[in-house]
Amino acid sequence: MVFTQGARWREAGLAVVQSINLAAPDLLNRKLPELVQRLLDEHGLPPDAICLEITESALMEDPELAQQHLAALAELGVKLSIDDYGVGQASLAYVRNLPMHELKIDQTFTRSLSNSPKDAAIVRSTITMGHALGLTVVAEGVETAADLDWLKANGCDIAQGYWIARPMPEAEFPGWLSSSPFL
Repeated sequence: MVFTQGARWREAGLAVVQSINLAAPDLLNRKLPELVQRLLDEHGLPPDAICLEITESALMEDPELAQQHLAALAELGVKLSIDDYGVGQASLAYVRNLPMHELKIDQTFTRSLSNSPKDAAIVRSTITMGHALGLTVVAEGVETAADLDWLKANGCDIAQGYWIARPMPEAEFPGWLSSSPFL
């Protein structure tokens, strides 16, 4: 469904990157790289039109196989993201060694930026670390203008959350995209 919708949006002139959350069983499916390649080919999508989001816990279930799959997916050109960063089990060694493109800071830290100096310090240092590693940094759970302003001022690349947009039917997305004040 994601690949089908992505192809429709591309045909309509909307070149957006769609993110797909992968659970541990998905990431460890031995046919995952071939499946992704087949779906890209079937729908005529460029690999960088898809971002696969992997939680830290999914990486830890079978680290060796997860690393093999991530390397194969990166070789295809698919974007890869560590989702919910900061609350899982991945060490900095994994972040350093995995072929990731993006680091998504868990909302546990971003929801209290305004009133928690400790969370602000964690987010600021994660942004700095992510950039030093060549990663795009995404903040999840942005729910206030003040938090969005803080993230912008501290160099966060992308923000997502209810302040920006609530989940919406796919038919509403093109209209939102063309009129969003956040883009």
